[in-house]
Amino acid sequence: MFKVLPVFVLVSFILLPALSCTGTQKRIGDGFRTIAEIDMAVIVKEISDKSPSSLLARPYYRVVEYQEFPESRVFTHKAVVEYYYMDSILIKQVRKYRYQPSSRVWDRYDKQIRFILDSKG
Repeated sequence: MFKVLPVFVLVSFILLPALSCTGTQKRIGDGFRTIAEIDMAVIVKEISDKSPSSLLARPYYRVVEYQEFPESRVFTHKAVVEYYYMDSILIKQVRKYRYQPSSRVWDRYDKQIRFILDSKG
């Protein structure tokens, strides 16, 4: 009564969802890296326009938190990034982001300036 499905059909039913998830995760991660790089460039431009000598020789950022919420429909990812850019003042900028799958965009929802309390950052 039932025909035996060819192996490639069975494999495609198994692999296709896994590959699409991998592609989606890569796209989300690439989008996040892009927004973090853009934010770093904007911060550096703002400071260099006002006081170029106060910039670090190599400003940088660190992703200090990255979470996924696969069951959520509103926000499926969250990231917290610390931006280091000042040479003479020990401060960092902390920005929080969340990913909205319905619009496929990262949303910046919090920005704080914090003092760096130790030499490690």
